[in-house]
Amino acid sequence: MENNGKGIFYGVIGVATLIVAIIGATFAYFSASATNNTTIAGNTASGNSVSLEISKLSTSATGDLIPMKDKDVQQGITGIDNSCVDSNGNTVCQVYKITVKNTGTTAVNVKGTMTLTSTATNMKWQLMQDNATLGSAGTAQNQGSEGTIVENQQLVASTGTKDYYVVIWLHETDAPQDTDDAGKDFNGSVTFNAVNADGGSTTGITANFGA
Repeated sequence: MENNGKGIFYGVIGVATLIVAIIGATFAYFSASATNNTTIAGNTASGNSVSLEISKLSTSATGDLIPMKDKDVQQGITGIDNSCVDSNGNTVCQVYKITVKNTGTTAVNVKGTMTLTSTATNMKWQLMQDNATLGSAGTAQNQGSEGTIVENQQLVASTGTKDYYVVIWLHETDAPQDTDDAGKDFNGSVTFNAVNADGGSTTGITANFGA
């Protein structure tokens, strides 16, 4: 990606192309790992085992992650066959599937949250409606702040499973981003806690993903 110490981000999806000069760098990628079979304890969840798994869906998005405007995220997700790859072959986002499952013998209610952290300045994430459709407008989360995946989801005994999808991208600022975003790492965590009868939550299970 370097050319005499300088690289160029092609921050485009569709017809419009914005070229931003970047000094030297590639962006780190997410890989996912999950902590499974951890017991969630709480007034209404005591003894229930909940497994949590994160998997990357945009498997063909293997190039350097380039900046993208927030308004273009849906188009970026669609990309080439829902790949997060634009028409120029650039990786513009990553989509992850989060699966939470109740393997215990009693129904359990859980609350899910996610936090994205980065040494970059302009990373964002957003909950999706399904594996190819962005969630509600205006619900994007900036890195460093905890966002809600679900407030109170019931998982029936033994087979209760729920899938959630999130998209992660590098927000384009219309200005050089070499200082803020080039060559930075990012990581995050997803947590599902038991929801008690009074609506409060308790310590639960966390799956971490990182560069």
